[in-house]
Amino acid sequence: MLIATIAAGKAQFFVEGSVDLGYSSSEYMSDEIKQNPSFFSYSFSPKLGYCLNEKISMGVDVSINTQIRKGTISNPDNYSQLVEYTNWLPGWRFSVFGRYKLWGKEKLSFLVQSAIGIGGNTSKQKIADIKTKTSSSSFFIINVFPEISYNLTDKFSFIAKSNFLNLNFISEKGKNEINGNDSKNTSFEFSALSAYYFNIGINYKFKN
Repeated sequence: MLIATIAAGKAQFFVEGSVDLGYSSSEYMSDEIKQNPSFFSYSFSPKLGYCLNEKISMGVDVSINTQIRKGTISNPDNYSQLVEYTNWLPGWRFSVFGRYKLWGKEKLSFLVQSAIGIGGNTSKQKIADIKTKTSSSSFFIINVFPEISYNLTDKFSFIAKSNFLNLNFISEKGKNEINGNDSKNTSFEFSALSAYYFNIGINYKFKN
């Protein structure tokens, strides 16, 4: 994640963006046939914000993401034959966020960020040469999570965040594009488990 901040008078405008990439693959034998499924994901999340004072800032952000899974499965028309498949899950999100500095001493600061957003995703699959749209969904989300900032210099600082101590409220509507069935789900989650997602960003400030 790369963050740039532009100072304007006593207030500060900032732009912030993160790019996350992930890839995994495995290999195993199934019915004496070697299987090699793979998973690839990426997301791009630019932000535009405004610092009201030393403790409070707010802004908007957009996230675009995609997950892709590839492998082989039995041919629906002939189960003794294996064919290649690809699953796509592209999605988007737009939200308004606020940050508050809970505590700071010298170079280290503890922040909390909250956001209210909307988004959606679409699931598509390709089996052999047949491509199908399988589902679509939209959601409304409110989430709160902590961040840590460490100033290296007056211009450079690190910002780190994880999924530890996340608070999420999600209301989601979905549709099965194959049979036309609709679904609705609302959940409230509080995560206090060990973090399995960790992101470190670099903050650069342009001083007047």
